[in-house]
Amino acid sequence: MSFIGSDYHTSEVDTGWNGIRARVFHELIFAARQLGAQPIIARHSSLRLHALYDWMGEEELIDVVQLLESCTRVEIDRGLPLTTATGQVLPPVVFTCFPLLSSFEVLKLPPHLEPHKLKKVLPSDSVFIYTPMNLKPQLSRSPSVAEYEFSWVQGTAGSVEVHLFNPLPLALKVTDICLIAEGVKFQSHPFNRTLPPKSGPCFINILCTPRQPGTFRITGYQMTLFGVVSRCLFAQLPQIKQNVFTVDVAPTLPSLLPYSDLPKSPYRVTRGDNQILNSALLQIYIGERREYSIKLKNTGCVAITKIEATLESEKHNNILGQILTLDLSHLEDSLPLLPESEMDIVIKTVGVMKHSDLPDTSLISPTHSGEVKHTTSSAAINKVKLIQSLIRMTCTGEEGEKMSYYKETFMAIDTVLIPSINIISQEIFNVDMDTCRVAYKVFNEGNMTLNVQSSDSVVSLKPMQSEW
Repeated sequence: MSFIGSDYHTSEVDTGWNGIRARVFHELIFAARQLGAQPIIARHSSLRLHALYDWMGEEELIDVVQLLESCTRVEIDRGLPLTTATGQVLPPVVFTCFPLLSSFEVLKLPPHLEPHKLKKVLPSDSVFIYTPMNLKPQLSRSPSVAEYEFSWVQGTAGSVEVHLFNPLPLALKVTDICLIAEGVKFQSHPFNRTLPPKSGPCFINILCTPRQPGTFRITGYQMTLFGVVSRCLFAQLPQIKQNVFTVDVAPTLPSLLPYSDLPKSPYRVTRGDNQILNSALLQIYIGERREYSIKLKNTGCVAITKIEATLESEKHNNILGQILTLDLSHLEDSLPLLPESEMDIVIKTVGVMKHSDLPDTSLISPTHSGEVKHTTSSAAINKVKLIQSLIRMTCTGEEGEKMSYYKETFMAIDTVLIPSINIISQEIFNVDMDTCRVAYKVFNEGNMTLNVQSSDSVVSLKPMQSEW
C-alpha cells in the first residue's frame, strides 16, 4: 500500500481509483473496530481523512471526523509510530493540508525591547599608551547581528505570525498551537483557535519565550486537531521556502522607562519606529534659566549597570546645545539601578534665541493665557519658537555588558521658547539726512517685572503691561 505515507495526498477526482482506496480504508477501519483497537482506528481514520478529504462529500467528512474524535476522546493520538500486534509499524499522520499554512514570519520585538549589538572596534597596530581615564566603549547603535536573521531577548516573549487556511466545509478546532525549535531552551505558550469553514487567511501569532542566550532555530510548528497531534516541519511544506528560521537570543537585559511629571507634548508623541515611550513639554521665556527633572525607571528583571543619555534633534542640532543640556554628573552614583527602582536626570534649559536661529516652520503663536497654538504666519517677530528634540537612552546589565548587548529607547522633549518682551508695533522717525530713530512698543509677556533698557532710557514693565 504505497499510499499509506503521511505525506500522501491527491486531489484527483478518479471515481475508480479513489473508490478502491476508500474501500481499503473502510476494510482496515472495520477490522480494527472488530479488534477494539482504538489507536489503530484513529491512525487509519486520520490517514483516510488526510489523503481523501477533498474527494469526500460533506456527510462523509463529518462521519470520519466524528469517528476520529470518538477514538481520541479518551487518549489522544500523540503522533508517534504505532506498532500493531503483527509487528507492522504505522507511521504518524501529519495534517499539513488542513489547516494549510501559507505564510510564516518571525516578528521583531517592539523597538524599545529589541536588543542591539555593540560595534566591534578592530585592533590597531599603534603603540599602547596607558591612561587612568575611563575609556569604556560607548554604546553606539548598530543593526541586529548580521549572521542572524532576527534578534530576541532571553526571558522576553517573541512572536511569529502565521497565515492559515481552512479548505474544509466544517470548522476546525485547532488546539495547543506552538513552535517546534532546537538550540536554546525555550518556553512555549500554546493557544487555541477555531477556523470557520472554507476560510482564510486567518492571522495567528504564536508566542515563545527563550530561556537561554544563544542560537534559536525554528523548524516547524505543532498543533492538535481532532485529537491528533501533528508535528509540521517546514521541510515537509513546499509552500514555505525555508526549512529553518534562525533567531539570535541576547542575554536578559533591563528595560528603561523614562517619564516625568511635566505635561505631555501635543506636537509629537511618536516617530516612525515607535521607539518613543514618553514625551514632555517644556515652556520657558527667552532669557530665563530653568531645570527640569526626568525620571528613569528600571522596568526589567535585572539591574542596570550602565546608562548613557544624549540629546539629539533632526531640525535644530545647530542650536540645541545652547538651549538644552543634560546634567549626568550624578548618573554613576545611582548605578546599579535595581529592578523597579528609579533615578533622576536633570535637563537644564536656557532661553537663548535669535530670530534668525529658526526656520519659519518652527514658529507658533502664543495667547495671553499662556496657551500655545500653531500659526501659518511667517513673521519672525513676536512668535513662540518650538524646539523639537529627543533624549536617546541606552542601557544594559551585567550579562549584557559581557556579551556587548544593550537596549535603546527615546523620550521626546519639545521646548517652547516664549518671548519675554513682545514687540507690538514700531515707528521710525527721521532725525536728519543720515540718522533715524526707531521706537518700539513692547509688551511684557512674563509674570515678573522687567527693566527694559534702550539707548537713552530704562523702562520698567510690570507683567502684562505695554510701553513705548
